[in-house]
Amino acid sequence: MLPLDEDAIKSILSTGRHMGRERYQEGRLVLVGKHAKKWRGHFYVYERLADGSEIRRFRNVQLGLKSQMDKAQARAKLRDMIAQETSNVIPAPAAVTLRWFYENRFLPQKELQWKVTSRPKTKRFIENYLLKRFGDIMLPALDKFTLQTYLNELAPKFSKSVLTKIRVYLNSTLDEAVELEFVIKNPAAKLAVPRSGKRVTGVHLTPEQIPVVLFNLSDRDRLIVRMFLVLGLRPGELFALRWNDKGQNSLRIDSSITDGIEVETKTEGSNSSVWLPVSIDTELEWWRSASKDTAP
Repeated sequence: MLPLDEDAIKSILSTGRHMGRERYQEGRLVLVGKHAKKWRGHFYVYERLADGSEIRRFRNVQLGLKSQMDKAQARAKLRDMIAQETSNVIPAPAAVTLRWFYENRFLPQKELQWKVTSRPKTKRFIENYLLKRFGDIMLPALDKFTLQTYLNELAPKFSKSVLTKIRVYLNSTLDEAVELEFVIKNPAAKLAVPRSGKRVTGVHLTPEQIPVVLFNLSDRDRLIVRMFLVLGLRPGELFALRWNDKGQNSLRIDSSITDGIEVETKTEGSNSSVWLPVSIDTELEWWRSASKDTAP
């Protein structure tokens, strides 16, 4: 073997400091506690910085009581936690896909700002219309032409409201990517909503049909329909009403209910009182007298 001079040794050592680290690790499992024994896991997470260098961060996690899991179960849980932690390591911006950015940066910030009852629908919408098409594409590869062409392709089949929502979520997601310096420019900022080829038509009762419908309803259901027709309430607002919301010639609207979950009203303007005509006031008092539960 040829001897290495001092400069060669320094070069090798310097190169070693910048080589990528092996990501796979089992972690270390320890048993702690004097009285109630608990499993604890130790492992490291390597995070890549913007300049390409890495830093190592120590993780110390509680896995559970020894009385509730054996060593094999504790080790399996530790492996799952390591996999979850290392999946959140920040990759270099050029290697970030739209899906990674949405799941790891956009959603954690925005989800709690969405209405509780609409969160599942919003996430399904983004998955179906944004991530299925662009989820595996790197952020810098997204451009205005690609996004506008996609909207144009959908236009014959979808309503204007759907096309507008797609544009809104594309714009807000990529705007956040600019804010966090994953991309320089938002390619969705000036997208145009194309003219929709699908017209939305609703079915409406005629003035002649309304009395027929009311005549064929039971007492309670007729009162419900009359309140919809006369007061103009949303379904969630009407079905969230309590007896203590009823005042003199008015109803207080301060909450709404959807899928069994009560939340604040849709807008601040909705949080108010509506006029209660004498005829509906009288029917409500009749319904109170016929009800088994008249608590506030």
